Amino acid sequence: MGKMRPDYSVRMDREDIPVCEGVYIQVYNKELRLGRGPACSLFMLDEEVLRIDCFGKGAGHLHIAFFLPGSGENRLWMYEATVEEQVARAKFELHRNFRYYQARVPNPKIRALEIGRREMKAASELAFEKMTRFIELFPQGEVVEYEAYGDDIE
Repeated sequence: MGKMRPDYSVRMDREDIPVCEGVYIQVYNKELRLGRGPACSLFMLDEEVLRIDCFGKGAGHLHIAFFLPGSGENRLWMYEATVEEQVARAKFELHRNFRYYQARVPNPKIRALEIGRREMKAASELAFEKMTRFIELFPQGEVVEYEAYGDDIE
């Protein structure tokens, strides 16, 4: 989280969707050891505030730029089982909860940004459309279960 490296090669087919001055949603297709699928990031003043990886059952998750000292788990796992459901959740998080995430970023300039709910709604709908297109273009492979990477959570 924070500033993104311009050479971040796991983000394929990146496209930026402007929201307002200094704010945009970036959508892309992503492939990692954990999974692959459509993903998106919310950037404010060139800092990544929220990242959502829609990798399907047991692998879909969010990263949030909270100010918390220390280390530990850096993913908030999604309950939704399918990539399609997770993409719908991404749209919901962007449209309905962006102010929650914005309010918790350490940078006071980001917290002070005026972002219109209508503009965010329009941008989140466009992000949803583009992420849905990634599902059609890049069919999902094998389902990744929690156990595949060390968790035994039911």
